[in-house]
Amino acid sequence: MKKRINIITGFVVAIMCAIFLVGCGKSSDKYADYAKVIYHLEDGEYKGSKLDVTMYYPVEEGQKLALAKTIDQIDTISPPGTNKVLGGWYKTKTENGYQDLVDAKYEIGYKETLDLYAKWKNSINNKFVFKAKINNEDVVLTTAENYEAGGKLNVSESLEIEIKRALKEHNLTYIKEFEVDSKKYDKTTISEITMPETDSDFEYVIYVDYIVGNYYLVSNPTEFKNAMIYISDYDGIYLMEDINLNDYADLSALNSQTTTKELIGNGHTITYTTNYQQSYTNDQAQSFYEISIFHNATNINVHDVNFEVTWYGRSKDVPVLVTGLALTASNSKFANINISYTYNSRNENDTEGKANDVYDVSNSQNYEVNNVTITYKKK
Repeated sequence: MKKRINIITGFVVAIMCAIFLVGCGKSSDKYADYAKVIYHLEDGEYKGSKLDVTMYYPVEEGQKLALAKTIDQIDTISPPGTNKVLGGWYKTKTENGYQDLVDAKYEIGYKETLDLYAKWKNSINNKFVFKAKINNEDVVLTTAENYEAGGKLNVSESLEIEIKRALKEHNLTYIKEFEVDSKKYDKTTISEITMPETDSDFEYVIYVDYIVGNYYLVSNPTEFKNAMIYISDYDGIYLMEDINLNDYADLSALNSQTTTKELIGNGHTITYTTNYQQSYTNDQAQSFYEISIFHNATNINVHDVNFEVTWYGRSKDVPVLVTGLALTASNSKFANINISYTYNSRNENDTEGKANDVYDVSNSQNYEVNNVTITYKKK
């Protein structure tokens, strides 16, 4: 372990030399080959003293010593009676202030002498304050404190948990979107926000966007499957990304609830491949395998979403009826939906449904379809 010797210069050193007969001249010769760092405390304190602190460090000729190994040894206390914190160590002190800030990467060399001056600044608590406009009032959700000037906002997982919890108390769902000065941000771009330079405590307000209700946010296939499992505990599903479900396409949970469930697509696309079908006999006693997104849609509200579906049949003996959106619908709404169907046509009686509506209108009730487009492609 490298030897470290601290010498407090000035009057105290002189007294120590006189009282303890320390050979000050010899001591100076002893450390002649050492690197020397003089810490000018600038009214601060080190171990109860305001005197400058000199430290010697053995550095081999041709070698360098990182300042990180020296500067951390100075546990400097701010000037008594002030609300100051250390603003850094500087190499130069002038009438106009301090210059040449050094950091832990700075290196001192063999026999080098380095003067460092402590710069003190006001203790400032800069914070990001997360708010939500609820019923025309600004409601504080949480804060992120003690940011330095220039520090970038970090929306950490723990911070998101606090935001979610606070919004849930108002029956609102956090959707990972923000607004600052009328500009929209997502969780990634919000990190562009930096704390400005200030002379006093500063609050940087970030508004959090939300949707009313309790929704399951979905960004990947696993979350989508879990949403189907726990849909009864939520008001609906909120898509955050395009989802490729591959061979999984079970949306039946949306149709089996006693209360209306909502699927908010945000313009995203759900892609999947399926061979699911259900038997259907029309009024002319013709039998089909019916394939669609929602089959017998009940108590659902679906909007702003796209579906890309590939269906492969298991039999050519029975024709398929590709109804597209749904065979029947009751107490349901559909809006701003694009559906692209690709299916195997193996029977001359295969039939395509309507291009923009529920197929069996006579057995449907209390439903709405607006701006729905369905296209079919045979393989």
